[in-house]
Amino acid sequence: MSTTYLTGTNLGGYSFEEIIGGSGPTVVYKGTRDSDRQAVVLKAHVIEPSTQAQETARFLREIQLLRQLDHPHIPRLLDILDEPPHKIVVFRLIPGVSLGQVLVEETLIDVNRAAWLGLQVASALSCAHRLGIIHRDIKPDNILLRTLPNGVEKAYLTDFGLAKHQHEIEGITAFGEIPGSPSYLAPEQARGLPGQPESDQYALGVTFFRALSGTLPYEKTHPLDILAAQISEPIPDLALRAPEIPAPFVEIIHRCLQKEPEDRFPDTRTLGKALKSLVQHPHREPVPEEP
Repeated sequence: MSTTYLTGTNLGGYSFEEIIGGSGPTVVYKGTRDSDRQAVVLKAHVIEPSTQAQETARFLREIQLLRQLDHPHIPRLLDILDEPPHKIVVFRLIPGVSLGQVLVEETLIDVNRAAWLGLQVASALSCAHRLGIIHRDIKPDNILLRTLPNGVEKAYLTDFGLAKHQHEIEGITAFGEIPGSPSYLAPEQARGLPGQPESDQYALGVTFFRALSGTLPYEKTHPLDILAAQISEPIPDLALRAPEIPAPFVEIIHRCLQKEPEDRFPDTRTLGKALKSLVQHPHREPVPEEP
């Protein structure tokens, strides 16, 4: 079945105005809630008849996970629409750009900004992990940045489409695929093992290695070569790629990138505390600490 685009249509009390992202059978739209003109994001997934049971179960699982997440650095779920052949999730629109877009334009970001953004994402991840939810696709494109009227930059962790509860995660999918983006996969995931909270730590470490140095830890052309490097090649020294980065920040990134999960931070809350110690701007909105 080919993807049916919804631009210019109205479904379930929402106007679908323009495509802003997506891949495969999933298309993401910017739109408006008719009742109050609230700007929204509508993530529409086409359910194929041949895989209807499997895809519907996956959609319902994603919804179940999203409903549990209540955190100021995770976009809030507003509504769910069942409009065959589409399953649609509605979120509040957060005006801003992704960290991925920023890195395309600026190549890298400064240390204070990286620590501040990393602290916020770590807080969001800590909330998810406390609920047993593994994101499995941490990368710059899934970190949304918004500048508030007071000048404070706020980060949001988005796209929980690959997220699963840690007790039901598989390594390689039924289609022989490893879920996630190769450059950000932890070594255990590259081996085909299930992801775990420490795997999200690894991906966050890769994200900020990229943001601070302008390069990925392993610059390879073929995805299989990247996965092999994640497993067996030595951890690259961030201090050699970016000598201006303070040693404590280098140590945080290197700890996130350890090959064995048990050698990383004991949990994302502890990682967040380490990042908080590097934030030098005193006039920031407080970032919630998970219990």
